[in-house]
Amino acid sequence: IVYRDMEYTTYKYSILNKDPIHKRCPIITLILYYGSKRWKPKKELKQMMNVSSLINDYFNNWKSLIFDVKDIDTSVFSHKEVKDFFKGVQSLYGWDKDLSSLKDIELTYECALAIGVVTGTQALIDKAEKEKGGMINMCQAVSEAIAESKQQGILLGRNEGRREGSFSIIFL
Repeated sequence: IVYRDMEYTTYKYSILNKDPIHKRCPIITLILYYGSKRWKPKKELKQMMNVSSLINDYFNNWKSLIFDVKDIDTSVFSHKEVKDFFKGVQSLYGWDKDLSSLKDIELTYECALAIGVVTGTQALIDKAEKEKGGMINMCQAVSEAIAESKQQGILLGRNEGRREGSFSIIFL
């Protein structure tokens, strides 16, 4: 990630360098990590190589600003949808299988879709696509997905039982 961040930022500066109006505009890259596990890889170039203390003062240590969405304090956001997005992602990743913990989370269609895509929660994606333009209750969406999953499991079990039962031959 650090190398890629360095490469992208350098590329952005080379583009800005050709634009006389924005030539001296600073670029700040924020990287949001939204994986289900905690961020562990290195955030600095120095952490990725053996840098002698003799050259420490001369070494350009690239530092990437990487934020794990699970650790972001949502109270810093004033925009409701941005706050809802981060709260929703955090709620799903920290979910203890208690549906009541999701009951107060009301999301716009766009926010639910974004959370579903980021976390890989197909139930939210499906619900968002069904309810385009409306509000989505996260508890209801997950509850419906659980019920649908149980129903599919029951049907699969019945079909498998029928298949095995139709092939049974009893020898006497």
